[in-house]
Amino acid sequence: MIRVLIIVDTLSVGGAEQQAVELATRLNRQEFDVSVCSLSNRYLFLKKQLDKAGIRNFAIDQNGKFDFVCLRGLYKLVKQEKPHIVNTFLFTADLYGRVIARLAGVPVVISSQRNMDLWKKPHHILADRLLAGSTDLFVANALAVGDFVHKKFNVPDSKIRVVYNGLDSEKFKPGPKNPQVLSRIGIPGDAKVMGMIAHFAPRKDHEMFLKVAAKLKERYPGLYFVLLGDDGALKAQAENMARALGLSSSVRFLSSAAQDGGFENTDILPLLEVSVLFSHYEGCANAILESMACAKPVVVSRVGGNPEIVQEGETGFLVDPDEPREAIERIAYLLGNPGFAHSMGDAGRAFVEEVFSFEKMTSSMESIYRELLKVKKINPV
Repeated sequence: MIRVLIIVDTLSVGGAEQQAVELATRLNRQEFDVSVCSLSNRYLFLKKQLDKAGIRNFAIDQNGKFDFVCLRGLYKLVKQEKPHIVNTFLFTADLYGRVIARLAGVPVVISSQRNMDLWKKPHHILADRLLAGSTDLFVANALAVGDFVHKKFNVPDSKIRVVYNGLDSEKFKPGPKNPQVLSRIGIPGDAKVMGMIAHFAPRKDHEMFLKVAAKLKERYPGLYFVLLGDDGALKAQAENMARALGLSSSVRFLSSAAQDGGFENTDILPLLEVSVLFSHYEGCANAILESMACAKPVVVSRVGGNPEIVQEGETGFLVDPDEPREAIERIAYLLGNPGFAHSMGDAGRAFVEEVFSFEKMTSSMESIYRELLKVKKINPV
């Protein structure tokens, strides 16, 4: 039995966190004994998914810039679980997890790189470069992310593998607008709706969304807008901006399911005519995949892994970030040509089913685990 310990920053609602949990629950139980450790005991929304699947999971709270109490607790856990493989997700888990895995003598250490993290400062980059030599493999979720790792961390291409995110196309699928959801959020049943599903973080650029919304509202007075994401200070700023732009009656700010009374992505996606994402950088964005799986045409920024997901003019449109005019014209075209928008959505659904399945993602990771253990001449009992 191959023992795998997945370490992730939190178990909150997020693309990387969800992918880590999905991997843990989908690995072949006949071959893999998997456990999950979160470096936070506060954001545990996805814990119920692990519990339901019978996956051992632990939370070791990390506080401060370098928490020796957390490091000691993680070392104790690794010694207890005796994993053959440690697979880390997100920066803090990547840092703490790789350090402890090597100190504890774990044979195989894998870093899953989920984004082009342009936020990283020189000391973050230095830490990544120092740990690169003791990392057996970097698994990137897009070619663009792999290229970022190669250039920023000085990692040879031979130590980088690309495995795209997986998606449950039975959970995310085309469906009618739910009158109860529309009523709950105060949108008429016959209204057209544009939406964006994204954390209220600077890189997601909700400001551009609202600028685009204001211009589209002039052309389509009956158009409504939905923003679904975690609460926070930036959400309040976006609400203030919406009021300043005269959009208060047209924009709905909705909390994600991580909050009481919040909404699932599957509640909102069926309501949309167009799904957008104006990020400044992305890896393999789950929000885009989910939108396409629900047969929604997408308009997204031409950054990171987005051009690998969206086939220009076929499954969606790519636009330059910080350029509202191009986005406005693309969205207006889709709103004015529902037949074309529908065919674009169907093409997106077909593409996601073909390329971005959980079966492909899990199979690829299982093969990587076996391969690296074979290279290390480890024969798990």
